[in-house]
Amino acid sequence: MKNYMKALGAAAIANPSAADRKAREQIAQRKLKHEMDNDARALTKEQRAAKLRLKLQEDTSVEVVTSVFSVPELTGQVRFKLNMSAEHFNFTGCAIRSAEGCMVVVEGGPKGMRRFTRLLLHRIKWDEQLRMHERKMRGEEVDGDDGKAGGEDHDEDDDDEEEEDDDAGSSSSSKSSASSDTPTVNAKLQWTGVLARRRFKTFQIVDLPLDAQVTKFLRSRDAAHYWNYVKVSF
Repeated sequence: MKNYMKALGAAAIANPSAADRKAREQIAQRKLKHEMDNDARALTKEQRAAKLRLKLQEDTSVEVVTSVFSVPELTGQVRFKLNMSAEHFNFTGCAIRSAEGCMVVVEGGPKGMRRFTRLLLHRIKWDEQLRMHERKMRGEEVDGDDGKAGGEDHDEDDDDEEEEDDDAGSSSSSKSSASSDTPTVNAKLQWTGVLARRRFKTFQIVDLPLDAQVTKFLRSRDAAHYWNYVKVSF
C-alpha cells in the first residue's frame, strides 16, 4: 500500500481518500490477475497423476533392484497398497498367499525400492491387519477392508516427504521405532540384490495354497529360489 501511495505522488497528497481507494483497487486487480494466472497453469487430476508417474520413473535398463519379503498376511488393504506401489514405482513382481505363509517380490529402481521397503517394514501396522483378517475369518463385519480405508496413499506431498526421509537415512526410522511400541508381528526383508534384468513382466497378487503351486509359479519365471528364502521364516 505504501508503494502505491508513493507512486501516486502529488495526487495522494491532494486527495488522500481517492488515492487510497485507487491504490486498493489496483491491489485487488493484481491479486485477481495472479489468481487467474495460477488457475490457468493448474494441472488437471490426470495431468498431476501423469506428472507424478514421470517423477517416479527410474531407468532399470542396466540393473534392477530386487527385494524379497515375508509378510504376515495379504489383507484387502495390503493388496491395495501393493498394487498402488507397483503402479507408482513401475514395479514388477508378485505377492503370493499360500497355506505356509505370504511373500512379496518386487523389482524396480533403488529410490522406489527404499520407499517400498519403508512401507512394508514401518508404515503398515501388521498387528491391525492381522486383527482385521481374524475378524473377517470369523464372519464379523470389517470396516475398510475394501483396500482404501486406512491406506498409505501416495501423493505428491507424501512423495516429497518420503524423499527427505530417504536422504536422512534409516536412523530416524530406528529412533521413531524405538520410541513406539514394538509390534508383535512385522514384515521381514529376506533378501535384496541387483540383477541384470527383470524376471517378471507385471506385478500380480495370487493365492496358491500348495507349496508345489508356488514353486511351479516361480520356477516359470526363474525365481523359485525366492520361495526358499522366505520359507525359512515361516
